[in-house]
Amino acid sequence: MSGVTDVMEWRGALAGCGAALRRTAAAVLALSCVFAAFTQVGFVGFQFAGGSSAYLVTMLVPVALAACLLGTLPGAACGLFAGAVLYLHSAVMPLDYFELEYVTPLTSVAAMAVCGLLLGIAFALISRGERPVWLRTLLVALACLVVSAGFTAGFSVSTIAMMAADALADGGAGQLTAEQARHAQSALIEGGAAFQAIGDAALMALGACVGFACAESGMRRAADAGLRALFGAWLSAVMLAAFMVVATAAYGAVTAGSLAVAGEDMRDEAEYLLGQVERTAEHNGRVAEAFFGLGGDPDEMLELVEGGMLGSLIAGYTEEGDGLVVVAVGRYVIGADADRLAATDELSDCLDGDALDAMERSIGDGTLERVVYDAPSSESDLVDLMMPGDAEEFSSLVVRQIGYLSAVEHDDDDGCGQALRRHCERRGDDRDHKGRRR
Repeated sequence: MSGVTDVMEWRGALAGCGAALRRTAAAVLALSCVFAAFTQVGFVGFQFAGGSSAYLVTMLVPVALAACLLGTLPGAACGLFAGAVLYLHSAVMPLDYFELEYVTPLTSVAAMAVCGLLLGIAFALISRGERPVWLRTLLVALACLVVSAGFTAGFSVSTIAMMAADALADGGAGQLTAEQARHAQSALIEGGAAFQAIGDAALMALGACVGFACAESGMRRAADAGLRALFGAWLSAVMLAAFMVVATAAYGAVTAGSLAVAGEDMRDEAEYLLGQVERTAEHNGRVAEAFFGLGGDPDEMLELVEGGMLGSLIAGYTEEGDGLVVVAVGRYVIGADADRLAATDELSDCLDGDALDAMERSIGDGTLERVVYDAPSSESDLVDLMMPGDAEEFSSLVVRQIGYLSAVEHDDDDGCGQALRRHCERRGDDRDHKGRRR
């Protein structure tokens, strides 16, 4: 038991240094975790020629440094902190849908804490006795490779399990999204997980070896270091910490400011479109009253209003340039800039329950709401590669993406609005009855 206790209580390469230096190192490493997460360098993405992708998790480097410099338990604590920061980032400022959905407390907080603990144990064992530098470097690299492989495998297995659960909950494997299929393909077929494991291990081993070398060199020179050298070292640490704080704050402020400006622009555009609809509402109401008074056909009236009121308004928008712009009466779409949405499609055809709730909040509070939506995908080559016999079944893959929604509402009780609402409901009921729902 004493051996286990010694390993758990190992204080790292800085064990012989004062408390002030150890606290400074811990603070700088903690700041580096925040810096890496919120300046978008915590994940470095690689896209390969075959379409597969992989990420290097650079946030593991401070965890490895904490384990080698400060010891086993501080390494675990740094991993716990890094995982918490990563999880916070995935909730408030995610890079993409993948980070938002699949970075969980298990794959971030728990996984990184375990990585820090295992690295600390491995470095404690490696540091026992006198070993040649080349042998210690080799052992450090092997330890980092084992820990990195475990981290990558655990993350991939957890992610694919969540994907499978989502697909089954949505009605079977045919509901797999292109993002899910791409991840499974990259990880299991094209070696993306192996690339990530080796890359992360190389970064961690490099950081740990540099940490060991710097600590040993600094301790040898500490006795002969003059006031000038000590001042320079502390000044460098303070400047590094200040840089990371300022960079993190600036990046966060720019991101938040850009999002606020985008929200104002979207709100202004939505209100402009609403104003244009309101300006024509009275005219269309009079047209509707006269038309129906003469016994006009409701289908013809709907085409008249769609073409006259909405056709010219929606024609100025494109989904590629402006995002999805939808005008609806009740729960039915009567105009959109996307060809995949036709008149009398329901809003639920393009927005799920969470997005519809976000739309209600945006209408009520005037806020910009973050939503997740399905974008069309043309990934037939991916499907053919993964499941050659089931390409037709999987031909409707979609890409899950993060978007932002701004909505305004006009209480249209004039003749046009009432006529359109009744007609949309009748056509929607007919469509449901005939089994032509999307």
